[in-house]
Amino acid sequence: MTFQGKFFVEDWIHPFVHTFSDFVVESVEEIENIKNDVLSGKIKGIDIIDKAIEHREKF
Repeated sequence: MTFQGKFFVEDWIHPFVHTFSDFVVESVEEIENIKNDVLSGKIKGIDIIDKAIEHREKF
């Protein structure tokens, strides 16, 4: 991702995608590397939105 036409960030992930996703992969092949985590990991609940709002309101 390039910001303002001059600042390149190689591994940038949009904050909404990063925050609300349990896992982010760049290709289908990467799923093999995380499949055990996906099957055994804790999934984020909808309360993540409420927590984000509470955090934001502190500032």
